[in-house]
Amino acid sequence: MEIYRSVPQKSSNLPSTKFEISYGLSRSVAAQAVKHGMSAHIRIYEAGLRLGLEQVILTGADLVAWLSAHDIELSRAQAQRVLVDRVLFEQVGEYRSGKRGRPTKLYRMMPPLKVGQHFGIPMGASYDAPYLAAADLSSAMRYRLAIFGRGMVWMEESSRAAQVKFWARSKPTLIRWTQEVSLIAPQIQYVRSDQLSYTAPMNGDAVFLYDVRQREDSGSHKYWLEVVDEQGEIRKLPCKRAIAERWYGRSVVTICEQVTNRYRIHAAYRDPPIWERGEPLPY
Repeated sequence: MEIYRSVPQKSSNLPSTKFEISYGLSRSVAAQAVKHGMSAHIRIYEAGLRLGLEQVILTGADLVAWLSAHDIELSRAQAQRVLVDRVLFEQVGEYRSGKRGRPTKLYRMMPPLKVGQHFGIPMGASYDAPYLAAADLSSAMRYRLAIFGRGMVWMEESSRAAQVKFWARSKPTLIRWTQEVSLIAPQIQYVRSDQLSYTAPMNGDAVFLYDVRQREDSGSHKYWLEVVDEQGEIRKLPCKRAIAERWYGRSVVTICEQVTNRYRIHAAYRDPPIWERGEPLPY
């Protein structure tokens, strides 16, 4: 029978715990938790994993004390809300101190594998988890960005539509997140009217204007034209055949297409390579 021993709240003799920066929920499980709007609770669960509290029976006050010892601030109300989240914690009993009043409820963390299974992922915690410091777990927003940034490392060449589908967030929200964790590098493809395929002796101009018309008919806003005017300035114009035809004899006309952005993730949101982790190499 397990016996509950309360954490000494008013003593400097708090049971020591080591914060493991590499042990926690797998990337896939953490990403699904963020996707499902569980950042506020899952960051506390992650903190418990990284502090080695998986097998510890605790109360809300205990959880607050352990996290506060590592500068992860948590109010009693926040602790109580996360402890009653049945995906992450389970109640295992009650503790009576001998004083009058309601007994204190006791909780234990759900096994990480069960948390993963809740999201349909057959994995839980591992030592190959994202490298997170205590600061990354200090708020729901910081945790959300920490997991999002590491997810974007694997989606650096993904389209915004793919990101919206994966993270289940609106486009404006994802733009804000990506601006926080990365440098957004727009990518543009250019098709110039003086390319060899458009300078054929016959009908080269007609082929170029046909290609402009094809893009115009698509109705997409990702196309536009660029020309150089008489003052030597580059002008950006709508991608329309009539406009291209009007400028064709006066300037090189360039069809511009906005393609998938590149995302250069900031170092703070990238896990260090294995040779920088202070761990033995696998060979």
